[in-house]
Amino acid sequence: MGHVVYKKEIEQKVLIKKIVPIAVSVIGLCVMIGGICFFLYMNKIEKEYKPVIAKIENIEKHTVRRNGKNKIDYDVTVSYQVDGKEYRRELSEYSSSMEIGGDINLMYNPADPSEVHSTEIGKVISIVMIAAGAFVLLMYWLLVHRVFRKMLLKS
Repeated sequence: MGHVVYKKEIEQKVLIKKIVPIAVSVIGLCVMIGGICFFLYMNKIEKEYKPVIAKIENIEKHTVRRNGKNKIDYDVTVSYQVDGKEYRRELSEYSSSMEIGGDINLMYNPADPSEVHSTEIGKVISIVMIAAGAFVLLMYWLLVHRVFRKMLLKS
């Protein structure tokens, strides 16, 4: 009976050793693909939207609870003009280089000028995602390659 339990434990460990690398590689690949898609979306915005310089009106710092932890979040309010009409929007992006009264380059949708994006910040985020995904995949490949080499040497 002890051998049966031991055999099941070994089978579980082998299964975990197979599943974890696959899960890690899928996560890395998804992050990388997400970064590439986001980068392409930012490029599309740069082609279809028009540039506008906005003034940073306010930056509100507050704490939000995510995944059981307190995180610092920022609400950035900007104002800009398109065809003589003033717009005031809250950005979903934040950078430590932003300051109240400062300017920021945005892209607005000509069909709906109230829709704005910061492609500079968006591209940085997408590049970080691509790099993180590539790093995870590289580490996975190096580790799996190393494990396979060890397995081949043992047999």
